[in-house]
Amino acid sequence: LKCTVENQTKNGITVTVNEDKSFHIKGTATATTIFIFAGGFLDLTLNAGTYTFSIGNATPSGVYINAYHSSSSLLTQIAPTTNQKTFNVTGKTTYIGFRTECYINSGVTIDMTIKPMIEKGSIATKYVICSPDIPSAPPIISGTKIAPVYIASKC
Repeated sequence: LKCTVENQTKNGITVTVNEDKSFHIKGTATATTIFIFAGGFLDLTLNAGTYTFSIGNATPSGVYINAYHSSSSLLTQIAPTTNQKTFNVTGKTTYIGFRTECYINSGVTIDMTIKPMIEKGSIATKYVICSPDIPSAPPIISGTKIAPVYIASKC
């Protein structure tokens, strides 16, 4: 996985990657700003079922967290002032070119920590870091230095 978010500042927004692989976003956007925080256009396979895409905290108005596949096809979106979105997969599906991003409208002030996670079921649970060292819940998407989105099995 080639993850693309590292500590950086762009258009007045600073992203800091935390030790727990969550990341803090702070500042006022001087222009519309997009950070791709996990993906790098990998292929993600999900079995049939209900999944919840969550980020831990509700975003302010003007901030969207999106999950895309196949270049620009929106899989699901966490809308402003919410912190999770449930979506259904009807059969085993491979999403080609999966990535997640944070979209911040120009003029929006943000100061929050985002803890991105996709998990099976319709309820977002407490954020967990899943890694190959935790065999009960291996990540489907993994990263080392920067903030990945994990598929969790309530580890």
